[in-house]
Amino acid sequence: MPGPLNGSPLGAPTAPGGPGNPINPNLDLDLEVFNEIDIRSYAAFSQGSFQVSDKISITAGARYSYEKKDYFLNHTRLNSGATIIGNRTISENWSSFTPMGSVDFQVNEDALVYASITQGFKSGGFNGRPISDGAVSSFEPEKVLSYEVGFKTDWAENRLRLNGAIFYADYTDMQLGSISADENGVLALRIQNAGKARIKGFELEMQARPTANFDLIGSLGYVDFEITELAPGVQDFTITAQAIKTPEWNASFGAQYTWDISSDSSMSLRGDWTYQSKTYQDVQNTEMIAAPGYSLINARLTYMNDEGNWEMALFVTNLTDKAYIASAYQTLTSFGTANLIYGRPREWGLTVKKRF
Repeated sequence: MPGPLNGSPLGAPTAPGGPGNPINPNLDLDLEVFNEIDIRSYAAFSQGSFQVSDKISITAGARYSYEKKDYFLNHTRLNSGATIIGNRTISENWSSFTPMGSVDFQVNEDALVYASITQGFKSGGFNGRPISDGAVSSFEPEKVLSYEVGFKTDWAENRLRLNGAIFYADYTDMQLGSISADENGVLALRIQNAGKARIKGFELEMQARPTANFDLIGSLGYVDFEITELAPGVQDFTITAQAIKTPEWNASFGAQYTWDISSDSSMSLRGDWTYQSKTYQDVQNTEMIAAPGYSLINARLTYMNDEGNWEMALFVTNLTDKAYIASAYQTLTSFGTANLIYGRPREWGLTVKKRF
């Protein structure tokens, strides 16, 4: 009787999976990953306000940050035991000085306008799951200079509150992550300093109480993202890429009505509607996995007992059972797959809360 697979192409050294085939480690996709990172972070900051007049105040502050990170990794292929990255440590350190300033103008007791400018800093780091020795790398800190002008107002004897802001932010060395394939077709998970970008937009908020028992809340937001300059050697991005998981438009509206049942108990009925426009799920802006705009409706009926300090609520989320994409990723250039993760369907529930 011939030995197992003797003479069979499956037993040939040149066949995928065959003994001694040099490509076998590339077919072993299960990884044993050991990562350890030691972070030392120091900061000093100060902030103060000065009342220029009864209506004008100025606030200024500054922060100095220093971080040192030591990253140790040892990655092997689980089944073959082949070493991908063996006992390697890389170290980096970064520092940043980030000032801020703002001016408030109290128009009257019901209206305030303000303007601010702030320098921001997001620490650098390391690509956390490299699957080849050449993929072990660090990325630099991200910096942003942001401007904001806004207002806060109360109307109709404090029964209506309107707040709004316009913002603009310039990013340098913006950190963006991606999933793609390297030059050998091996899956690569990267965080890169994509280059310069700018974000601008506005947001509006409303709170209203038309009657003592009726409350309304709402919001509207707009965000415009643009990569203005790509850094040399950056992969996966294009100058026209839109921000991931950042809808251009978002809005919400909620209403709640409360009524008394007795001297120590009450009921409330609340409904909430939220909306977000189309969002891209990866930096390549792959249309196949982009999430179309969608709306969600939630509702809640609550019984409150003040004497016993407890409440019970019946709720439903995603009332219309809307199917929507909550997250997604694709590996089309390596494994040739695209994966969608849908949001939770309609769910009902009952909660009981007791305050002691």
